Amino acid sequence: HAISQRLHSIASRTSRVEAGGDDDASQRLAELTESVLGELEGFTTAQYQLSQGILLGRTFGWLKGRREPRQVDGPLGSVVVDLWLPKAIQPVDRRRIRYRAEKDERGNLLGTSVPQISTHWPGTYHDMAWDQWANFVKVVYDDEEGRLGYGRGILGAIYFYHYAKGIVLREGLAGIERWAQGLKVAKIDQDREGSTGKTNEQLATDFINTIEKTMARHTIAIGKDDSLDVLWPSGSGHQIVMGMLEYLDRGVTQLILGAVLPTGGGSDKAGSYARASVEEDSTLRLVEYDRRMLDEALTRDLIGQFVRLNRHVLVQLGLGAAKRPRISSVNEARQDPEVASRILTALLGIPGMTIRMDEA
Repeated sequence: HAISQRLHSIASRTSRVEAGGDDDASQRLAELTESVLGELEGFTTAQYQLSQGILLGRTFGWLKGRREPRQVDGPLGSVVVDLWLPKAIQPVDRRRIRYRAEKDERGNLLGTSVPQISTHWPGTYHDMAWDQWANFVKVVYDDEEGRLGYGRGILGAIYFYHYAKGIVLREGLAGIERWAQGLKVAKIDQDREGSTGKTNEQLATDFINTIEKTMARHTIAIGKDDSLDVLWPSGSGHQIVMGMLEYLDRGVTQLILGAVLPTGGGSDKAGSYARASVEEDSTLRLVEYDRRMLDEALTRDLIGQFVRLNRHVLVQLGLGAAKRPRISSVNEARQDPEVASRILTALLGIPGMTIRMDEA
């Protein structure tokens, strides 16, 4: 649930294309780019799949596109140009891509690496040319030097919670039988021999077997000198299991979302509306960072590839000197209408201040 909420919060955002500069050429290029990206098929789904790099450390998407004639505004009016248009972002399994360290003729490492891609046959990797590598959208999370370009996803930290919860669930399920049916204590007279053919140990084993066979029928026949007692546990074991499960769930939820209360958890023991609001702000800050990271990757690889493959067309349109536009997510945090009205009233009280109706 927590993973799904975080990834959906990233993908279900409103994004726009911003101009790279204030000049007319940059503004026109941003408008052209925004209209082209608006035609991408399954862009929301692609963003969801790319955002999984937060968990896995890295994700890749292959840009599928083709050249089509498109009528656009040029310096001398409307013209028809042959534009390369991205049509979709196809997810690529991260395990198909690795990096090969470059070496000189003496076998010394050069400090650079070459990306490689495999076919669907295991172990068959080959170097990628620069133009092939440039056609990938690459999202790498926490790309510190020690990770060698593979990133560090939070799935590694989630693993420890998952491993511990498996142990707790196993012990809890094993304890259900003891808590529900109790511990049965059979008593036999050890001072009396069983018979000429049975020892006391054999009598005890037969007694236990008889109990196990008759549990489903809820009746048992025993000798007059034998006795059977049932000890019922206090329930403290159940509390330990449930408390540990709650601790692990809260911990992994806070790891993924940066908070617990906004998801509805933990409200029975601690928290209030004020605390939930604070924790919701923590989650929004976490998601906002993820959105910016994804925006930077899409700007670099998606818009970058669109500009590179259409360089000659952009020069023809008089946009050769335009700065590259960028994708920016719109922060749509919940607002209090009462607070917003007070802010508007204060702004309108400033001499010469005007506010557009749609912005208000």
